[in-house]
Amino acid sequence: MITAKPFRKERLLGTLLCAVPAIYCFSIAAYAVWQFDDFAGSLVYFTRYVAAPALIGGALVWMIFAGKAQTRTIVGVNAMAILAALFAHEAYATSSIAKALKQSIASVQADTSQSSASVRSLPPGATLRRLNYQAGLTTSLEEAVLGGPPHRDVLMCFHPTKGPVRYRSDRYGFNNPDTIYDADAIDVALFGDSFTEGICLEPGDDVAGQVRSAGFNAANFGIRGNGPLFELAAMGRYGRAFKPKTVVVLYYAGNDGSNLEQEASEAWLMAGLEDDADYGSPAWSEAQKASVDSAIPVLANTSGAASSQSYRRRLMRNFVALAQTWSVLGLHYPSLPKHQPIFLDVISKMESLAKEWDGDFILVYIPRAERFRGALPNDFVFDADRRLVIEAAKQANISLIDLAEEFGKTGDPYANFGPDGHFSEEGAKLAASLIIEEIKVARGEQIAASAAVSR
Repeated sequence: MITAKPFRKERLLGTLLCAVPAIYCFSIAAYAVWQFDDFAGSLVYFTRYVAAPALIGGALVWMIFAGKAQTRTIVGVNAMAILAALFAHEAYATSSIAKALKQSIASVQADTSQSSASVRSLPPGATLRRLNYQAGLTTSLEEAVLGGPPHRDVLMCFHPTKGPVRYRSDRYGFNNPDTIYDADAIDVALFGDSFTEGICLEPGDDVAGQVRSAGFNAANFGIRGNGPLFELAAMGRYGRAFKPKTVVVLYYAGNDGSNLEQEASEAWLMAGLEDDADYGSPAWSEAQKASVDSAIPVLANTSGAASSQSYRRRLMRNFVALAQTWSVLGLHYPSLPKHQPIFLDVISKMESLAKEWDGDFILVYIPRAERFRGALPNDFVFDADRRLVIEAAKQANISLIDLAEEFGKTGDPYANFGPDGHFSEEGAKLAASLIIEEIKVARGEQIAASAAVSR
């Protein structure tokens, strides 16, 4: 009887030490089953997010009920030590991100409060879709604004070493020198989201700027938050107006699929797929100007707080999921992409628009930075979305530049991305060089074909 109490305490301690990591493992598996389409819809994902955690949790439960007290304690101590180490690393990584976010928000708020020009432009974190809704311009595609406010100082981000990064928008609200419209023609027009806009890159270091450096008159029609349907609308409006010789659409694997899913529920954006679609005029009407000018201050007051709150929630969710830690190890898998047949319709419509003015059409696939980050090889996970895009491009017979493959050929693929996950200057330069090569190939074939006809 004298040794009973220590024995019971050891047994209870071993049970508790095994129970905590077991509950965590079962919680991960349960969440994956709850979000089955995102995290358990394939064999690889089911193994990673359901089977493996459930097996570990099951082994710990077996140890609770069948293991000897001393063995249970040893196993429990080791399991808790591993879990604690993982969360310690996650806490360090998350605190670094949270600190950077706090500094960025404070700097952006200080910048916008001191600069009336920044307040009058599209606020950081806001999208054109939100601007159109706030301005009441979603009755039809024709009345919507598809570019930012013209001739404004646009604050893109607060770089950890460069400080505030901004550009002066052109006459149509994009990140271009206004002089590109004075030339006889636009050689290359690029459409896309923040990667195209050039988030956290100095003006001229973005992809379009790099293409201009090679002697092409290139126009950047990208704005943060745009998805494929919004890019189609922008192409219909600005492409038809300027008839560029080459149209380039940049597709980002990180969010263009989810953006397309959201945009497909918007009737005014779906109208862009119609044969007789009216994309509207590049120049803003007085009514559009007045609506946008009244909407931007509201967005400036709400978008920063809303985006930071959303980001904090995402940080907390990722902390519980050990997202940063698993990313370093190469074991954090993005949610499974959804097959959206409408994507083929969108890029086919884009190509048909380019053909209206005898222009070439090029699609560029941009991978997520996490693809190149992990210690363990995980290309097979990120290839799910890539295969969908490649297959759609093949079906539509569209030229595709695969940056996942091209970045993988470099010595340090991760160096093509900046601290925020967007292009670094090196990444934008490489993307531009590949676009230029594709343009030369396409135009060389056209010249050869023309010469053959003339003979």
